[in-house]
Amino acid sequence: MNKYLVIVVVAMLAVIPLAVGAMYYLPHEKRNAILSYFPNFDVSKIVETAQSKTKNSFDNTANATDEIVAKTKRSLDNVANITVDMYGAAFEFLSTKTQSVIDLATFTGQSIASIPMVVKNAAFDVYRDVGNAASTYVDRAKDRVSQITVSMPNIEISDIIISSNDPLDLEIPDDISELVAIEPASGHIVDDVGGAPPPIGMFAYDIEEIELSAEAVLVPRMKTVISSSRDGQIQNIYFKNGDQFKKGDVILEYYCEDLRAEIDAAKAERQFAKTKKLTTSRLFNMDLASNLEREQANVEAQQTDAKSKTIEQRLSDCVIRAEYDGRVVKKMANDNEYTRTDRVLMEVASKGTLDVEFLLPSKSLRWINENAPISLVLNETQHKYIGRIKQIYGEVDPVSQSIQIRAGLDDYNDSLLPGMSGQLTVNIEKIREAGIKGFLEVQ
Repeated sequence: MNKYLVIVVVAMLAVIPLAVGAMYYLPHEKRNAILSYFPNFDVSKIVETAQSKTKNSFDNTANATDEIVAKTKRSLDNVANITVDMYGAAFEFLSTKTQSVIDLATFTGQSIASIPMVVKNAAFDVYRDVGNAASTYVDRAKDRVSQITVSMPNIEISDIIISSNDPLDLEIPDDISELVAIEPASGHIVDDVGGAPPPIGMFAYDIEEIELSAEAVLVPRMKTVISSSRDGQIQNIYFKNGDQFKKGDVILEYYCEDLRAEIDAAKAERQFAKTKKLTTSRLFNMDLASNLEREQANVEAQQTDAKSKTIEQRLSDCVIRAEYDGRVVKKMANDNEYTRTDRVLMEVASKGTLDVEFLLPSKSLRWINENAPISLVLNETQHKYIGRIKQIYGEVDPVSQSIQIRAGLDDYNDSLLPGMSGQLTVNIEKIREAGIKGFLEVQ
């Protein structure tokens, strides 16, 4: 419907110009007759009305523009006033804060300047208290000496000479606490004068860490790698991995029948040489043998004796004996195997109390040294063991900047094995209390 309505309106709009144009081609009478049917339009009035409305529109537009400009000016003035107020407040705030910083700096400077005076006053107070305590001690000592002198009328106090090389043996007072319990400047009573820690001045380095910790491993005090002493066949290995042995036990034995035959032959030769030497000596005494023959017999006897000892030494290498009580750590050969010289056959370790090895930073040499106390908590037993450092290795690892250390453990009842590990702790304060200087502090 709307589509058809639009078509009709467009057709009418197109017809109207055509009709008006056609009217100009009609005769004057007909044209006037047609126009008489239309309302009378006064063009001049229409133009005047249009001009008036246009002028009013321009005037309204100008007035509106002036009002917009005035409002814009007022808005800009308001923005300027607000900006000025903001900047003023900001500058006032900064000025206040700056003055506060200046006041704080002034107060800090005055405090720093007053520190020396505070330290000086504190030092003077300590010096005064120590002086008073020392004066009290001297007065009491003088009173006691005077009492002893009065009880000994034949001795004048001026005759008593006190020197560092010949100290005066005075009678101990009944209440010795009056002499030893002198109140120092700190206000604390000294209860145990004999248990005082060593003076701080004896140590060259300050304590940076109270405790040092490291992963540690148990190791035997002695460990031996047994290598083959000869080329040949193993006859018996008498111990397996983990077996225990005692000092002097035969651990390993070779087949040495050839050496036993050689030793029998060497013994026969030695016996013959001894008999020849004895016979030649008797003949020499009867002038039936020359001196050269006697010397030759002596040399042959010495040669056979040396040969026999050499074979006996080689025969002793057929048996390997234990040098200490221990156990087999690792067995790397079996019975009846053929072996060559210097082949590793087994590893053995000593029994008894184990040692502990660990690594510490090389800078810890400032505080630790031999005999320094240590404590170890093993992962396997969760028990705590104590001991002392017994060896500091002679080289620092330049890559890790660490030093290897061995410590000995005190006696324990647990069945521990080499290779067990745990957390080791070294307390620097306990080392200082024991009076042990660091490795780098010892001149």
